[in-house]
Amino acid sequence: MKLIAIIPARGGSKRIPKKNIKKFCGQPILELTIHRLLGFEIFDQIFVSSDDDEVKTIARQAGADVINRPVDLADDFATTVEVMSSAVRDLSLNQNLDNTLVCCVYPVSPFITKNRLEAGLTLLDKEKVDYVFTAKANIGSIYRSFSRGPNNEPLLLYPENSESRTQDLPENFFDAALFYLGAPNAWIAEKPILTGNSRFIEIGKYETIDVDEIEDWNFAQEIYKLRMKS
Repeated sequence: MKLIAIIPARGGSKRIPKKNIKKFCGQPILELTIHRLLGFEIFDQIFVSSDDDEVKTIARQAGADVINRPVDLADDFATTVEVMSSAVRDLSLNQNLDNTLVCCVYPVSPFITKNRLEAGLTLLDKEKVDYVFTAKANIGSIYRSFSRGPNNEPLLLYPENSESRTQDLPENFFDAALFYLGAPNAWIAEKPILTGNSRFIEIGKYETIDVDEIEDWNFAQEIYKLRMKS
């Protein structure tokens, strides 16, 4: 079975400018992610899908191939599945994707590990589903969450659980975005991941860090440095 990685890395980013090529512990984060994937020695090919010339240059220098992303899929509204579908369709025009699996990995993925990827491949083969992805358990329970009222008062989303203990409520998880494994036809058909025929692997709280703000970025660097020392 052939395994291809596709890294969707557009040029724009509002909250952290040039996030996908910003230096992380001394090197562009995209470069670091590509080097990690290459080091696992399980991918037959690694591609970066981008609209940005600087991103493409860094990708090639790091050892990846490049797929040109359409401009209409490079804005804030394009979904991961849409971008992946376009990239996989482009690949299918140039090579046979039979007996191939495609793994989506985000550019900011310095914490990705070979053992989690291999566990994902095993689960995908066993369950015969469209996708396998990673998830984390929520620290608190969504069943005791609330929104903000007009006077800053809490408005419980599940008022029936107002007196329940967190440990007595159902487990709940969120997408950890470490990777998404799927068959080419699932990506091309734009089958949904979270609401579709999928399975997830639960990972630990700090196995990856969701980086949306500069504070997240700084925290992720500190965690990465600690990991490198251990």
